[in-house]
Order: sequence, then structure tokens, then C-alpha cells
Amino acid sequence: MDNIQKTFCKITVFLRTSLAKDFFDQLAKMGIYRVYYSFSRCAYQSQANFLTRLIGSHIEVDSFETIFFYVTEDDEEKVMKSIAELCQFDITGRGSIISREVSFNKSIDHLINQVQVEQKSSIALFENLTQTFCTTARGQNNELCEVALNHGIVPTILSASGTGLRDQIGLLRITIPKEKEILTVVSGAEEAPSIFEHMIYDGRLNRPGRGFIWQTPLHKGIVHLKPSQDPISHAAALEQMIAAIDSLKGNIHWRRSQQKIKKQKNTRYFSGYEYIVHAEEQDCSLITKALNSIGISGATIQPSKLLNLESDDIVPAHQLLRIVISEDQNQDFLKLIQNTPIDESCYLCCAKVTRAFNFIPARKN
Repeated sequence: MDNIQKTFCKITVFLRTSLAKDFFDQLAKMGIYRVYYSFSRCAYQSQANFLTRLIGSHIEVDSFETIFFYVTEDDEEKVMKSIAELCQFDITGRGSIISREVSFNKSIDHLINQVQVEQKSSIALFENLTQTFCTTARGQNNELCEVALNHGIVPTILSASGTGLRDQIGLLRITIPKEKEILTVVSGAEEAPSIFEHMIYDGRLNRPGRGFIWQTPLHKGIVHLKPSQDPISHAAALEQMIAAIDSLKGNIHWRRSQQKIKKQKNTRYFSGYEYIVHAEEQDCSLITKALNSIGISGATIQPSKLLNLESDDIVPAHQLLRIVISEDQNQDFLKLIQNTPIDESCYLCCAKVTRAFNFIPARKN
């Protein structure tokens, strides 16, 4: 495979399932035909009652669709504004839209949408955003959800299966579930370090087998999901006031939490790259085995559907293998992919990782 070099924009939409009925038809009208989507959930704080006070949990989930596609940089802003206006993302609680710069290892012209959008919406897009990802065992992300919600941010949860430590510890692997979840939140770049530190501490990610966390920079976005589902008892809901201040200031950095960052001991962060391998199931298995053979672990496999909205053709089953590679592992990883006998239809999508953490036990002298 060639070196990573061809750059485009990946646009991701988080849309409430109840609002997604006609969304794909609207995308097709814009000339956006090749679309990936996954079922997801968004966590929010429920109204406190006797039961939630008793069990100490105020977190509930709602069904969402996570949809993404690729466009050229020239089309990025007009597509995002058109979708934001179409979905009324200036109203809190309906969803969010973000974009990031990505590169590919080969030509994927057949997946780049040739957009047919002329007019621009007046909706403002925020910049200087960061997306945080965290993989955990299924059902073990309540503490991470609380960190996000305490920062006024709604987390999105995707289902996945994991590899890594579990595949390297023999019979002890039964203590670490294969079923994983990917939790992701979008915040201002200034608040990202606080979120990162709190998730490591409160989610106990500095313990073996608890999870893996990383952050990537975003180009632009609108983040208007409601962190609470409490009934409105005022003329304007808190979320509406927050959205109004966002618009006045032109960013979301003013939301920065006043909580002090928890300083971690014996934690070493690294920067590198997030690779998403678009492949069929058997190729994902081959890549995972090859990664484990050279000591690179922590990959997650996420089910996803690739739709061709231009025709009724059946698209083969599709998976997304997600792996974070440190800068010093990058060339070894690319060489490994090049030498692994996978189908020519597989391709790599690469994004920059500014900060990442994975538990590594201390070596004994």
C-alpha cells in the first residue's frame, strides 16, 4: 500500500433516531450517496426521583444514528451548514455535526461525494474543537458518562468488539469481556485536557484492562445535544441559554469547567495517529493477528453499514477496525499493512492524535 497522503474531510452527524426517517433522502438530494452509519446511544442526566437517588444513578440513554461520509475540503462548510439547517441543529437536543481532516493510503474517488449544494446557510460553525474517544468493556462507562455530563457535554456510545490485552493473557482473558463500547465526546480544545484527565481518574483507566483513551483535533462543528432531560420549568431552558451564548461568543470555550485537573501519577501520554481500516470481516481478523504478532494491541472492531443511496445494490458487510498508533510505531504499522495479504478493496483512513493513554504495567527491575 502507498504512504498516507490524500487528504479529504470526514463529516460525522449524530442524529436522534426519531428524526432520521427522511435524512438519507435529503442527503441523496445533495449528491451525498456513499454514506456509513451505525446505531448508537446518547447518555443524558435524567430527572432525579426517589429510585435514582436510591441507586445513585441519574444516567439514561436515547437512540441515535451516527452517520459519516467523505467530501472535499471545498465542500466541507457548505455541506455542514446545509445539514445543520435541514436538521435544525441550532435547536438543542436534536443532534450535532462535526468535521475533521483525514488522509487515505490510496485513491478512494468512488467514496468521495460530489456535492450538489449551492446556497450557504447563516448558521455559525464553531472551530478549535477536540473529539475524545474512550474504549471500555460494555456496561462499564457510567463514570465516563458522568465526567462528560458534568462538563455539560453529551457522550455518544457505539458498540464494538475488542482485541489487545485480552488476546495476550491466556485463560485470564475470561476476566475481560470481548464486547466493548466506544464512548466519544466533543468539546472545546481548551477543555480537552481536563476531560482527558478526569476520564482517566474517574473511569479508572490507569488500571489493567479498563480501557484506552485518545483525542483528535476537529475542523468545525455544531454541538447542541441536551445533557439533561429534566422538564422545562422556566421561560427558557438552560440548554437554550447556553446555545445563545455560544452564538454570541462564536465558540464553546467559555463552557470550560472550573474543576481542577486531577494530576495523574505514573501516567505517560503519547501522540500519534488514529487509523480506521475499512474492510470486510475476514480482512479485519488478518490485520488484528498481524498487529498482535508485533506487539501492537488495543484495536477495536466496529460494525458499520456502507450505503449507496444512488442505487439499490447490496453492499457487502462492512467493518471498521480502529487502532491508535504512536509516532514511533507508525512506519512499522504501515509496513505491516503493506505486507498483510488483505483484499485490494481495503483502505486506511488516518487522523492525527494529539494525546493518548493506555495502561502499561511498570517493569520490575
